[in-house]
Amino acid sequence: MLLRQMKTFVTIIEENSFTEAAEKLYISQSAVSQQITALENELGVKLMKRENRRFTLTEAGEFFYKKARKLLHDADKLVAQTKELAHSSNSLTVGYLNLYNGIELHEAVADFSAEFPDVELHITSGTHEELYRGLVDKRIDLAINDQRRQFSEDYYNDVICFAPMFAELSKNHSLANAERLDISELEETPCIVIAPTEQQAHEEEFYRDIVGVPSSVIFAETLEHARMLVIGNRGYLPITGYFYALFWVLIGGKSH
Repeated sequence: MLLRQMKTFVTIIEENSFTEAAEKLYISQSAVSQQITALENELGVKLMKRENRRFTLTEAGEFFYKKARKLLHDADKLVAQTKELAHSSNSLTVGYLNLYNGIELHEAVADFSAEFPDVELHITSGTHEELYRGLVDKRIDLAINDQRRQFSEDYYNDVICFAPMFAELSKNHSLANAERLDISELEETPCIVIAPTEQQAHEEEFYRDIVGVPSSVIFAETLEHARMLVIGNRGYLPITGYFYALFWVLIGGKSH
């Protein structure tokens, strides 16, 4: 009750009117007056002097207004943070690279769901940039990604493994039976990269400058599309042999 009375008192001061305060709080003017009277009785002091439709604050009223305003702000913040905590503790959104097609993630999801049945788990996939932006925009909580950026202090970074790279080729390709390949041997075979249109230039730059792809690059929209291109001997798909190399977990915007 005291918090409601304090809010009524602060609203009167900020609106400089009992009538305006009543309209803003969706209560009658008599209810506003009753709450102020009850508040003053509770405190045992006069907070304001009323003269017709005007009022002035007493010294105690000035002091109480400043403290009550801050307390109400803190109370609103407490409520918002409590709701946010309740939401975040009951749901988890995990993003993984759209190139990944193994069973490890399936097994991890099954184990997690069995151990934490009350957590609502959401799984999504995307390119490196989509997963990174998802973390920045707080649309995902954890990203299983390859490392293309320096580790950031804004995230918890955990290296899972250092994965070798393989070339997925059609069985009809002349190099399909080779046990080991140097990337220069694929100079005449297009590299198939999965990326949406707006990220194609960035992805091509990565594969050329960082991975060292010497061939032309063709793009696929999905993993299924990319593998259809492989089957048709249109090019090779670069993939990692193990689960991807980096966890980026956003926890309150800072590392833990």
